[in-house]
Amino acid sequence: DDHQSACITVPDGECKDSLLCQRGTLIQEYRFSRVFGPWEDNLLVFDQLNCTDKIAGLFHGYRETVMAYGQTGSGKTHTIFGTDNELGLLQYFIQSLFDKKAEEEQKAETWRRRVRLCCFEIYGDTLTDLIPPVHDDEGVEVSRGEFYLKTSRFPYQVVSVNSPYAALDMLEDACVKRKVGLSSLNVRSSRSHAIVQLFVETYLQDKSVLLGCLTLVDLAGSEKEYENPTAEGRSSARVLNNSLSSLNRLLRKMQEGSLKESDRRQ
Repeated sequence: DDHQSACITVPDGECKDSLLCQRGTLIQEYRFSRVFGPWEDNLLVFDQLNCTDKIAGLFHGYRETVMAYGQTGSGKTHTIFGTDNELGLLQYFIQSLFDKKAEEEQKAETWRRRVRLCCFEIYGDTLTDLIPPVHDDEGVEVSRGEFYLKTSRFPYQVVSVNSPYAALDMLEDACVKRKVGLSSLNVRSSRSHAIVQLFVETYLQDKSVLLGCLTLVDLAGSEKEYENPTAEGRSSARVLNNSLSSLNRLLRKMQEGSLKESDRRQ
């Protein structure tokens, strides 16, 4: 029965790699690399995912991605962006990045590093830059990036930041602009995919440049169309579910090594 509800349980104790899903009298176990219970905070998640190693990789030109995927109300935005009462992975990443930058600048093999960021949302086939307009005469370096969705080109700002406080202030303003709405599962539900990218440019003495990039993705939640209380909400759920289905298909192709350039614009 597609309308049958399920109860998800995180086992206590030493077992940290499985979930129990109960549908009626049927209980199924699903295994993962790591399962976090509701009693475990975002700092523990940050440590357990070895996120400081990911930050170190940025200074050597690596690209890292952290993606939060799940049903509406499952805690994706809480994990990535945090709340008034708890920091999210984004805040821990930014503080760790600038701590590492200060540490690396004590070494002699490089002469300059620069941190830049961008933040945008994707809703359906539209990308919206969430960073408030920044002008060069404000003393902040701004460049322009562009992103293709199908056949449309969308520009966005990439802004240099010199401290964790400047980065977090800018991203806090960006998050206020994110599209939200009412769902059957969450009073304030994210209706778009939010993407934050942190770039680390490392300029070496031989004039070569290493470009590392950390991408944090807070995906909109999947949900059942028929459970949404409004017609607009049902339409929004349909758009988001189609988007998530496309993502699943692309990830499978990537795993199989069959991802084509044309697929990247979906």
